[in-house]
Amino acid sequence: MKKVISLVLVLAFALSLIPLNAFAYTEEPEPESGSGTYYNIDWRYDKETKTMYFSDNGSEEKAPEIVKPDFSAYESSDAAIWAEMDWRPAYPWYSYGKKICNYAEHIVIDSSVTELADYQCYKFICISEITVPKTVKKLGTGVFAGCSKLENIDIPEGVEGFCGGTIAQTAYYKDEENWENNVIYYKSYCLGIKTFYVKTPLTVKDGTKYIAKGAFWYYQPSTVYLPETLEVIDELAFEKSYIETVELPSSLLSIGDGAFSGSKLTFLSYPPRMITVGRVMVSTAFRVESTLVPLLSL
Repeated sequence: MKKVISLVLVLAFALSLIPLNAFAYTEEPEPESGSGTYYNIDWRYDKETKTMYFSDNGSEEKAPEIVKPDFSAYESSDAAIWAEMDWRPAYPWYSYGKKICNYAEHIVIDSSVTELADYQCYKFICISEITVPKTVKKLGTGVFAGCSKLENIDIPEGVEGFCGGTIAQTAYYKDEENWENNVIYYKSYCLGIKTFYVKTPLTVKDGTKYIAKGAFWYYQPSTVYLPETLEVIDELAFEKSYIETVELPSSLLSIGDGAFSGSKLTFLSYPPRMITVGRVMVSTAFRVESTLVPLLSL
């Protein structure tokens, strides 16, 4: 018993020597101005103006593809939520002591940039607007995802890779005024749907030119009505949907790879003036294996 009491007293004395704030959470200091290079990306942060600058240094070696972890695989939902909140891509401006994304209020993209990399501006939580120059021809995965205050967006029409995931969880994405009948639009883009809210066939609004990648993923009705203004159906646009029939408008110019991959499509009418058709893979309700529709003969 005496040994136990002695041990407790020793531990108590040892703990008393540790400052009270030793276990307190210490917030990272605001990052200083800095700059650097990551593959073809030159970046610079100005602390005084809280502005992040991106330019292209002309290198042919592009930033590698970034795959976001599958947080649903975590043992508990709480652990998954915390892990996803803490995750950042491996860019130097996200590194310890340089979490510029928590402080930058502006992002300036130079006209030298032709492509934005995967998650390049992920969770810049203080920016409220962004302008992507017309020189940018391609957007990587989730470029502006998680920018919770981002509501004013200027992205050039026709840029490759622009979809709902590009601006997921932004203020624009969460604003109900940007949704019509459970469909989110941006200019002439149809970006996505609220999958489990759509129970009856949708009519995509007139003026829409692009149906973005994954826009109708797991779409449940068996048909959809497309406007005569539509020009592009992007890759995987109707992936794993329950769509069975679709009539493509005469305005359509292009269908991306796997646009109907894994769907239940059995009938597809297409206009003769279409010029570009990818591998429009489908799985019918009667056949498990993939098959090619006549579009491949164009």
